[in-house]
Amino acid sequence: MSIPASSRGISLLEVLVALTIFSIGAIGLSGWMTLAARATHAGYLRTQASFLAGDMVERMRANPAGVRADAYEGEAQGGATACGIAAACAPDALAAHDRAMWAARLQTVLPNGKGTIHCDRHMVVSPAGTPTPFSGLCTMTVRWLERGAGNRQHRAAAMRSLAWVFQP
Repeated sequence: MSIPASSRGISLLEVLVALTIFSIGAIGLSGWMTLAARATHAGYLRTQASFLAGDMVERMRANPAGVRADAYEGEAQGGATACGIAAACAPDALAAHDRAMWAARLQTVLPNGKGTIHCDRHMVVSPAGTPTPFSGLCTMTVRWLERGAGNRQHRAAAMRSLAWVFQP
């Protein structure tokens, strides 16, 4: 049986159309997967920022004398301290150690990670000789650089932040 000349190549044309449609679908799927990977990484960074902030809040609650002395105030900066598990430390030295550890973890875990703490004190009168608990509120801000999070013109990177108001 012979195939008419006008029908030759139709099967090949159908295959080419199917491959074109499949290729467009695959490109769209890869775009969705890229967006999903970015969103997953952004969520991971937010979770890590929350964990690091919670760690510092607990460190401050464990050192109320350092909080009362405003030793946690300001931007977290690294540096070697002599405090540790084996060494007994004064509250100010322990606060410096906590801030150095926090700064190191922020830099390690978050891209361009930085953190600041600012505490506002409310006046509380206590009997002479008894330390007052810290009666104010502290605001902790954790900042990091998130790649691919900018707007359409500036997709390179954008600063993200987590702000937490707490009472130590």
